[in-house]
Amino acid sequence: MNHYRALFVVAITVLGVLSVRGDTRKPRERPRVIDPAYCPQLVFFAVLEGLYEDGVSTEDVNRVLAVDPRTNQAHFSEHFVDACPLCVPAFDAFVLYRSRPRFYQRKDSADTFGPGLDPISVKKLHSNMKADQLEAIQTMVNRWVIRRLESMRLTKDEREQWTAVIEEGRRKGMGQLQQAQAAKQNEYPGWKGCAICDGAAAACRMAR
Repeated sequence: MNHYRALFVVAITVLGVLSVRGDTRKPRERPRVIDPAYCPQLVFFAVLEGLYEDGVSTEDVNRVLAVDPRTNQAHFSEHFVDACPLCVPAFDAFVLYRSRPRFYQRKDSADTFGPGLDPISVKKLHSNMKADQLEAIQTMVNRWVIRRLESMRLTKDEREQWTAVIEEGRRKGMGQLQQAQAAKQNEYPGWKGCAICDGAAAACRMAR
């Protein structure tokens, strides 16, 4: 029963991914008005789709989530900023992908699509240096959000709206980071930015 429930969750998620991809035609002349409430959904689906398309291994996902091998529990604050409006949906996407079932009737028991992360990203992600880990995560999120935005075939005005919405999310996330650092000296030591926020915001500026 749990297996079929997991399949159902993934199926619903994939349907959601497909429903917000946008068509493959040229950008529309009349831009849509972007509701800021959809920002978490964009980040969630960008990360989830990116994980599947790149075929990120469970081992690498566990590294991002800082999963404790004894308790099998993820540690949010290891790589994500508490109460950050962009980190939370990204974290949820990693968690959902981690629990993915294998594809039905695939003889190779595959449960994802791509070949996995490139060796450089894997090396940085598994580095003992927190800066390397965050850089790897930021690079992944950046690539996935760019891919997502490009698939939506946005008009110039729509790109500008999405940029403003995600920049606002980044502003709030950075505020949470700075607040946590000020309250507790051992909270996010040495962090100069939020990997999720910086990756998503940079993607908006780079997507065409």
